[in-house]
Amino acid sequence: MQQRIPFILKGASRWLGLLLFVSATLLACTAPTPTPAPADSADGWTSLATGVEFRVERVTPADSRAFDMHILRLYPAFVQFKVSYRPQSPLSFTDWQAALPDALAFVNANFFDEYDRAIGLVIADGVSYGYSLVDFGGMFQVESLDSMRLRYLVTEPYQGEGYQQAIQSFPMLLSGGQPTRQGDGFNSPARRSAIAQDTSGRIVLFSTGLLGEISFADLQIWLANHPTLAIESALALDGGRSAMLYATNANGSPVTVSGFDTVPVVLGVYAR
Repeated sequence: MQQRIPFILKGASRWLGLLLFVSATLLACTAPTPTPAPADSADGWTSLATGVEFRVERVTPADSRAFDMHILRLYPAFVQFKVSYRPQSPLSFTDWQAALPDALAFVNANFFDEYDRAIGLVIADGVSYGYSLVDFGGMFQVESLDSMRLRYLVTEPYQGEGYQQAIQSFPMLLSGGQPTRQGDGFNSPARRSAIAQDTSGRIVLFSTGLLGEISFADLQIWLANHPTLAIESALALDGGRSAMLYATNANGSPVTVSGFDTVPVVLGVYAR
């Protein structure tokens, strides 16, 4: 925003000053206006880094005790996403912190089997691992720095397209802003991690915290009816003992939700 500074001009200096003022005004009007970085806001968001906002919101599920939901909102204009995958060599929360020193944030991703191999497709820096989920679940795909989205694999099966980064998980919670069909285990409370995309294209990460628990059914209802988040699509990530979330904080303590188990695959967030 342009700020005008009052001044007094006399005689010939008045015309010189006026000319300089008009020239500066014209330059300000013709120069491109940069997109403002998100900052602390009145609705509870705190800026942790450029393009990374955080808030904690109290949630009271119908089938479990109240807890603090940890929410990261990420602006694709300022951040990029990269998948890190260590098949058969999973890392703990603190080991992932050490392995990804440049990450602004990360969250656990795919479910995995007893051999620490991801269930579903993983694409890390253009290299594909495993096989796509079929007839269930969802996928977060990154085609380029400026193109990413959540995809419901029931209505849009994966056809072998090449992407820069991708993770898959289940169940898909929302598609087109509406809850998807519920399945087995939807009413069982547990620790949860989730990834979502809002109607403005921002990516939103969720964690129920260290001890918070919620069922998929209650999480669907909460996401679909949230008054301000405007979630368009949402996908549950591996939860339970694997659920973890981390974010740096340039102005204070980082966000740390430690997992209890090691995990082989995480989705990292980095500055562009």
